[in-house]
Amino acid sequence: MGRVTVNITPLALYLLALALYGFLMALSCIRHHQHSTHHTHTDGPTARVKRSGTGWLREVGDFYRRVRSTETTCHKLVSFGGTACKRTEDNNKYVCLDADVAPTPKNCTVYSFGIGDDATFDDQMTYYGCEVYMFDPSINQDKVISTNIGHQHFYHLGLDISVYNTTFNIKEDDGRNDTVVGDFTTYAKIRSLLHHQHTPVQYMKLDIEGAEWRVLPDLAAGGHLADVKQIAIEVHTMAIITAPQHKILDLLLFYWTRLELLSRLGFRRAVFQPTVVQESMYRLQEWWRGPVAEGEIHALQPAPG
Repeated sequence: MGRVTVNITPLALYLLALALYGFLMALSCIRHHQHSTHHTHTDGPTARVKRSGTGWLREVGDFYRRVRSTETTCHKLVSFGGTACKRTEDNNKYVCLDADVAPTPKNCTVYSFGIGDDATFDDQMTYYGCEVYMFDPSINQDKVISTNIGHQHFYHLGLDISVYNTTFNIKEDDGRNDTVVGDFTTYAKIRSLLHHQHTPVQYMKLDIEGAEWRVLPDLAAGGHLADVKQIAIEVHTMAIITAPQHKILDLLLFYWTRLELLSRLGFRRAVFQPTVVQESMYRLQEWWRGPVAEGEIHALQPAPG
């Protein structure tokens, strides 16, 4: 009987690893939703909140229509990472591969702030050819599933505008409750820690649970986004759900002034991807649900000219 030889290519191994990773992430998603507490805001504010004056922001919907509007087009838009969860894809990130903004394989650096229990984006960016630096103070490194660990660098740090630490309550896979003490620091200190003062960062992901409104002005004022070609920001505006009605529009205007900083630096919004979960729904009086109060803005900074 002749011997059968099976040749497994590196690509086949990668696809097999991704399939296994996707299965594990799907299980994680199921566990997460089983343990999540959903809140229905039956007495929340409605979209009839309006202000007097002639400004563009006269009601809640004006803000979300502007955030969802695009300022540029990516012709080669690719989704990296993500996990199928309850019939939707979650935690995927868009990367534009147009020549003027595409990361250069084998010569690109990615900063990924906020990992949680899904590192599929970070994993796939390493196979694209980037060195990925991952930051999350709320998880332990042994919870990060990686298949290309030689090009993924995890740091138990959070991004903010000052140095401090805080304690996170986490639920282990076996149901036990545990705590993790996480350290926060500034972008400038992170660059110094990595000896990256002169290393361009082509792609930046920010999913920092509301701290983006503090961090964006710091990044802009420090000139830290000058070399960044693409930025993906998970924006959290869910504070409007519990805010007093007379303060909602002022709060949205505050958010918008932060986002405008990107436009002033030359970034243009290319994609808005809503995060459709119950906790992020803002109730409209006219409809059964309102604008999503959480989502990701993907913006590009093409070369001048």
